Amino acid sequence: MLVLTRGPCQAIKIGDDIEVRVFRVRNGNVRFALAAPRDVLILRSELLDHPRPTEITWRSSRGKKAARRFSPGPVER
Repeated sequence: MLVLTRGPCQAIKIGDDIEVRVFRVRNGNVRFALAAPRDVLILRSELLDHPRPTEITWRSSRGKKAARRFSPGPVER
């Protein structure tokens, strides 16, 4: 396992197509922004413990729609 230290607005690249950026750090919580090709399925690890095919399909299609609205760079809300 590789452990990295990154601060807000800093990113790491995985291969040529995937970027993981620290979006926000607040009250001990970290939010990440993920940029990946649409054919890459991104799931939280707890969904892999008991996957439900219909739930995974719904969430992956929802994620693709959200990815189209995602603009690079951090935005505080």
